[in-house]
Amino acid sequence: MVINNIQYEIKQLVWEDIVKLYNTNMQCDFPKEEIKTLELLQNLYDKGISKVYGVYEKAILKAYAIFEKPKNDNVVLLDYLAVHKMDRGTGLGGRFVKEFKNIFYDVDGIVAEIEDISKASSEEQEFIRTRRKQFYLKNEFYETGVLTQADGGVDYEILYMPVGQKLKKFQIQKAMERMYSTFFKKGDYIVRGEF
Repeated sequence: MVINNIQYEIKQLVWEDIVKLYNTNMQCDFPKEEIKTLELLQNLYDKGISKVYGVYEKAILKAYAIFEKPKNDNVVLLDYLAVHKMDRGTGLGGRFVKEFKNIFYDVDGIVAEIEDISKASSEEQEFIRTRRKQFYLKNEFYETGVLTQADGGVDYEILYMPVGQKLKKFQIQKAMERMYSTFFKKGDYIVRGEF
């Protein structure tokens, strides 16, 4: 893909690259409580559930996304998305998100977890969460009314990007329950709908 006359390439990462990403970029890009353990990510990767894609300019990683797609499921979870600090505001993140439909062309859709704005503990946190939500809404995701709690008590709002079909809200709620049951023990997550 080309943005502002710069050529980027999207590549699927192998496990060695994911370990490097986990130990460097992810520790800076996400709150500690939201980062799954490396052991869990390896378990999901080994089962073919976790897929990681990076956007490169030449050999330099500029953005990445980690997805979870349980076997025989038609919904994909965008678990993590980050753009390098120096490349934010260039259009790279939005363009990368639009490419998700080409990467996962054969699914019903993609769900994304964003931190629940109403649970922000400060004005700064509320501002950051609001900007993040606006980014997704601007890039083909929409609100679902599905709320979850996972990752040790983090409250999320679930957004949805239709690919093959626009699912109903209760279908998205069921998809999140299936998704979480793949990598959390029962009782370690909550999925509820407000519709």
